[in-house]
Amino acid sequence: MDPDRHESSIHPGRVGMLLAAACCMAGPWPAAAEHDLPLTEDLFLAEMPVVLSVTRLAQPTADAPASTTVIDRAMIEASGARELVDLLRLVPGFQTGRVSGNQFVTTYHGLGDAYARRMQVLVDGRSVYIPSFGGVPWADLPLAMEDIQRIEVIRGPNAATYGSNAFSGVISITTRHSAETHGEFLQATVGSNDIGDLFYRHGGSRGDLDYRISLGYRQDAGIGERQDDWRSRQLNLRGDYRLSDHDVLQAQFGFLQGPRGRGTPGERGNLPRDAKVHSHFQQLRWERALEPGADLSVQLFHTYVDTNEGFLGGPYFGYYLPLDFDVRTERWELELQHTLSPADDLRLVWGGSARLDSADSDSYLGTGSGRENDIYRLFGNAEWRMSDALLMNLGGMVENNGITGTDFAPRLAFNYRVAAGHTLRTSVSTATRTPSMFEAFANQHFCIESLGLCEQTILTNGQLDAERITAYELGYNLELADLGTMVDIRLFREELSDVIGMYFAATGLPPWLDVVEPGAWDFVNDDDILLTGIETQLDYRPDRHSGLRLAYSYTRVEADDHREQYSRSVPRHTASLFLFHRFPNDLRASLLYSFTSGMTWLGDGSTVEPARRLDLRLAKPWHSGGVRGQLELVLQNVLGEYHDFVYQNSFAPQAYLQLSLQVD
Repeated sequence: MDPDRHESSIHPGRVGMLLAAACCMAGPWPAAAEHDLPLTEDLFLAEMPVVLSVTRLAQPTADAPASTTVIDRAMIEASGARELVDLLRLVPGFQTGRVSGNQFVTTYHGLGDAYARRMQVLVDGRSVYIPSFGGVPWADLPLAMEDIQRIEVIRGPNAATYGSNAFSGVISITTRHSAETHGEFLQATVGSNDIGDLFYRHGGSRGDLDYRISLGYRQDAGIGERQDDWRSRQLNLRGDYRLSDHDVLQAQFGFLQGPRGRGTPGERGNLPRDAKVHSHFQQLRWERALEPGADLSVQLFHTYVDTNEGFLGGPYFGYYLPLDFDVRTERWELELQHTLSPADDLRLVWGGSARLDSADSDSYLGTGSGRENDIYRLFGNAEWRMSDALLMNLGGMVENNGITGTDFAPRLAFNYRVAAGHTLRTSVSTATRTPSMFEAFANQHFCIESLGLCEQTILTNGQLDAERITAYELGYNLELADLGTMVDIRLFREELSDVIGMYFAATGLPPWLDVVEPGAWDFVNDDDILLTGIETQLDYRPDRHSGLRLAYSYTRVEADDHREQYSRSVPRHTASLFLFHRFPNDLRASLLYSFTSGMTWLGDGSTVEPARRLDLRLAKPWHSGGVRGQLELVLQNVLGEYHDFVYQNSFAPQAYLQLSLQVD
């Protein structure tokens, strides 16, 4: 059974529409016949993809109003990737980095620091960027790679669909439907760098309920000699219950905890220590199929991330001080969505949501720092087929938040089918980025209470506006099913204004509150940036045994650089090549090569030289009795060390061996 035809977040009506679209697009492409194989690389690029995330309407990629990259289950497995962000090297224009061995970052078109806060990231429709700093704690997500079904990456602003932080792009991750994961699955991984992972999953059904339970443990020693080893323990539960012929209820729960090495020897405010992280989420989703082409859904979720990081720092004035970098963030959101098709040539989706974000950190936000931000949204998207060849997508989002007020983010796009398999796309869209709570309310200082001395390091003036972007896109989509070929080309012009940067300024505080240096860092809207370029991706599947994906991006940047070195933070070239082949003896091999031009990571990052990385994977599945298994060897970064995010991060080659066993 093709896993792409079972999306957990869509009800039977939308499943039917998706199946119909996928079957129409599949055409003469090779059929996926060997459904009993333990892993599904033979499905690699077996069908033209349908995207779900761009407008919240299921659409063939040629009809979508934005360039989209799909990474499906088969590609995830064939890549051998151990970290989720490594998969994004398959996407044109993306850069990934390791702030440390247990902190990962990914950004689109550069402009990234440790938090890369200009992208919306969703897991089953649940926003997972943290409101305190705005980034995504990739290593702390209660999400197992083995439970991921599909990743859609929308390149370019998509605030019309997902709101203010869908500024430069959207990463939408969908987990596997519980009906797809019946049976017992066990996976063990051992390798260099103290890699030791164990994953177990049990899935089954009881009446109209499908469910699964996943348990995982991960560890490794981090990067080089740094204090950045880490361990994680996690639990995930998911249940899909069919209430009636028209109603489905989905419930999910996830929990993760474990220590994270932090700090650098000799840095008095950043001495080596262990941070204790735990995060969890709860999610409920009800979906009801209405008449054909119409459905209704309601979703409620809660996320929680707590980092406990207390230690003795110094010496300051001859004293070692108790420092802590504790941060607790929380999010509640309720969303309603209604999809309908009032005419044969018109489809609509609209809805609204209410969200409460909160953050608490004495260290970063000041004593008694509990901060909250209410966010209310109304959105709508329309797909109007004006003729057989011309399609219009029109959408918009009105958003009100407690930091910058009310904004409207529209998008208008036209897709014109020049000939069968050839489609031109043009679009214009706008988006905003609401400042993170740290940017809006930062008040970081260190005090020696016994002496009555304090040092103010960061103090915001609280006068920030939202960052803004207007993006213009001209795209070309080629789909030649007979030749197993898909090509996407995107010409883009992205105009950013009011970009937020840091500067050092006088605080006006009394001397005893600012004893070391008379001033502190602050945030200000002070830069404009222009990004232009071209990017393309090619998917080629000559037969059912081989395939490739090629991605390339060329980007030019013009920036004021008043506060930050933005013009150095955008790599001119990024490229990746992914190859897969299955040999006659069922031995499976894959290769992933990526290249990123030299760039400067912002914030705590530094300038790094061009990075070339090559990963190799060899896998051999077997089937014995009722057990299906696979043994695979993964070699990462076989070309040698390269510097990642900061010059001190030297990512060396590593290897691991993975054994998977499954009993249905």
